[in-house]
This record gives sequence, structure tokens and C-alpha cells, in this order.
Amino acid sequence: MKLEGILAKYGKEGKKNRVFISFGDAGGSPAQESTSVLGKFVLFGARARTITFDLGVIDKSIENRNDDSKPSIEFAGLVAHEGSHLFDKNLFGNPVSYAGSLNTERTAFSAQSLVNKGLNALSEWGLWNPSWAEADRDKLRQAGVEHEAKRDADRIWGKK
Repeated sequence: MKLEGILAKYGKEGKKNRVFISFGDAGGSPAQESTSVLGKFVLFGARARTITFDLGVIDKSIENRNDDSKPSIEFAGLVAHEGSHLFDKNLFGNPVSYAGSLNTERTAFSAQSLVNKGLNALSEWGLWNPSWAEADRDKLRQAGVEHEAKRDADRIWGKK
């Protein structure tokens, strides 16, 4: 998936495309994506997606950081992460299995890692580090993506 595709999925400001951005409680996460039905019948109603960014959680993450990552780049990564979920949700909304959640989180963290990789900026989530040896970068990026995807899927499904 290309980052340009994610931006296109968000759409242009003010254009009615059933994608909404809000700021507020995201269930303890920095951001979350949710689905709602627009219309009378679930099977026939149009679906809207809302992406909520919790600036309080994001601010705490920034304050507690002990590395050289950059808040604006980390936020751009979150935008890419949540935007990738716009592609991954099936007709009925959220994944209905652990494997489905793991796959959507893997795709989302991969998109997030590409922001850091493209800007060659340290990721606070371990998705990219400019100091990694050139020969190891792709392997370490994929390992970081897999680790974070599993952590999120475990949290979503109540696994430890």
C-alpha cells in the first residue's frame, strides 16, 4: 500500500466521503478507528469511518520519550496507521477474528513504519531506526512491525 493511497482515502477537507476525524478519548490508545452505519438498515446503510486522535495520550507519550524521535513525525505515522485501517475493514466493519486483527494491525504498522523510513527518522515504536546497519534495516523494520501488530492484536482480543 502506498502512503499516497492512504491520504487519498482520507480525502479532501470538507468533501463528504464518510471519513471523519475527531479529537478526544480513543480508549486509552493514541488513536482508534471506528465504524458507524449511516442509514436505516445495517446491510444497506452506508458506512462511515471516524478516526479519533487522543491528544492527551499522544502528549503523555511525547513527554515520556527518552529518545530522539520527533513528535510531528510520530503523529504523521499515527495518521498513516489509522488511515491504513480505512482500507482493511471488511464490508461489516472490524475484523471478526484474532488473525484478521493481526493482519490489519500488521498492515497499519507497516504503513506507519514507512513514514519513519521515508523521513529516516527514529520511531518511538521501534519501527525504524536510522542507526540500524543498512543490511539489517528491512529485517529489523519487519520485526518491529510484527512485534507491535501482535501487541495490538493481543490487546484488542484480551490476550496477554
